[in-house]
Amino acid sequence: MGLTERIKSIFAELDHLGSQIIYYGKEAGGRLTFPFHPEKETVLLTHGYGARGRSLEYIATKLYEQQFNVIPIYYWFLGDLEKVGLRMVKTIRQYHQRQDSPRKLHLVAHSMGGLITCDASRIVPELVATATFLGTPFGGTQKARLGIGKSAEQLLPGSAYLQRLLEDGLPEEIKYTVVQGTRDEVVSEERSRLPLEQENITHYRIATGHLGLAGKKGYKVVKLALAGGEKSQIDLDQIHHGPGN
Repeated sequence: MGLTERIKSIFAELDHLGSQIIYYGKEAGGRLTFPFHPEKETVLLTHGYGARGRSLEYIATKLYEQQFNVIPIYYWFLGDLEKVGLRMVKTIRQYHQRQDSPRKLHLVAHSMGGLITCDASRIVPELVATATFLGTPFGGTQKARLGIGKSAEQLLPGSAYLQRLLEDGLPEEIKYTVVQGTRDEVVSEERSRLPLEQENITHYRIATGHLGLAGKKGYKVVKLALAGGEKSQIDLDQIHHGPGN
């Protein structure tokens, strides 16, 4: 990596850190919450490493405006991801039961949160309609070497956790959508790809960075995924997609 690339990478990491500090500052006044309506479809939103619920505030607000129940998930991001995934399963069951009818839930997650969401979906596929991953390190990330905690170890490429996560494939009844940022300095395109050849997995590439995936551009694909994949319903300029690639 040349000097220019190194400088860009450093600034990208500082920008990422600064944004997380802002999210924590916002939550000093309270967590991100929305009213729950039992008759509506429900979306669970899961944040990534170092973040909190407000890191997905843009997507959460837009989905609530689209008449979804929106539940930002909070968890201890330094902990064991396997244990967090099991708690996520309980949360999925809880909100499935809170609805008026046995309607399947939608899962949307950014970065490391996608690993937790993916793991949970494997355990209760009968309760999940769609799962959308924004910049999720399915192949790990070397940036985890800068982190601390059990989760940082599990995020490293080749970790036992990552190998186990996908070793049996993913449930065929769930529609999986993977969103990759072509300018992502935290999780590269290669590392954010789901390395499975399944017809129910679609990949999208967007010209944005890691945090941008949790913003306006990422929301476009989230909206598409929840609408059943009808491209005519939204503007997909500069978004490239394909099944399982």
